[in-house]
Amino acid sequence: MVVNTRTKTALNNEAGAQHTTEKREPVKESLLFFKLDNVISGLSTKQTWDPVKEEYGAPEPQFYFKVGSEYPDIPKSSEGLIALGTYLIEVGQVTEGVTFGKIGKHSPEEIANAKAKLDQFRKGSS
Repeated sequence: MVVNTRTKTALNNEAGAQHTTEKREPVKESLLFFKLDNVISGLSTKQTWDPVKEEYGAPEPQFYFKVGSEYPDIPKSSEGLIALGTYLIEVGQVTEGVTFGKIGKHSPEEIANAKAKLDQFRKGSS
């Protein structure tokens, strides 16, 4: 019986198979970044390491949109993003000067006004 004392690496080198086991982190380039309150969004490119070719691949576009700790499923096509952005611009224009996110208790007048405005949506109302 013949015992092979050469390592697997030595055998691969002799056979001409030289593979790297080196792991490399992806290369990222930030193009656009947005952060306001609990909303974060970014547009970047990312290149991943190809261990077979021993080089980085072609850059690929990356887009993310995060609200709080969630990544909502929003449109990622150009048309969808433009439509969503246009809508948000319109909402911003319409609500200029309006304050959202009131903290604390509402006055009885505010509660009565809100109930009156929502009465049309309640079951049994005509």
